[in-house]
Amino acid sequence: MKRAVEAVKNKEMGTLKAPKAFGVPKSTLIDYVISKKPVDTLLAIKLDRKPTLTNELEEALVEYALEMERRYFGLRASDVRRLAFQLVIRNGLKHPFSCRSAAAGKKWLKSFMSRHPKLSFRKPQGISAARVKGFTKENVQAFFNILGSVLPKVGFNPAAIYNVDETGKEATQAF
Repeated sequence: MKRAVEAVKNKEMGTLKAPKAFGVPKSTLIDYVISKKPVDTLLAIKLDRKPTLTNELEEALVEYALEMERRYFGLRASDVRRLAFQLVIRNGLKHPFSCRSAAAGKKWLKSFMSRHPKLSFRKPQGISAARVKGFTKENVQAFFNILGSVLPKVGFNPAAIYNVDETGKEATQAF
């Protein structure tokens, strides 16, 4: 673009030939030629949208998703979209999200995923926890270590903890 603007300003080419020669949009080239500002200044202007979540909130969301995955309770894409909506509401941020659906949009999620490729969201499969890592002494101990660190944080008393094997329901993360 810079070379095209300079070619037109130096009268080496006209506004019809320069766009074709340099592969730039004609209307944009004319705007840049007419502008009083230097070309470098115009090219430095970013037209991207301002991010909805702050970097800190976005990193917190990433960490939460990774922590849930470590606990064998992966999140779906719809869960992340709802969490993002809740974050902007609780923090009083301006947002383009739909209040009716109470979730961030699919385009936001796609952009979020492109910024954080280490994440992947999919519908949890109906597989048993034993099959996730294998029913070994080390894995059972790791599970109870995680459980022991979570229980004091959430404040569950023994009456609120159920043995799912006795309910006839399968203990999976699928909904």
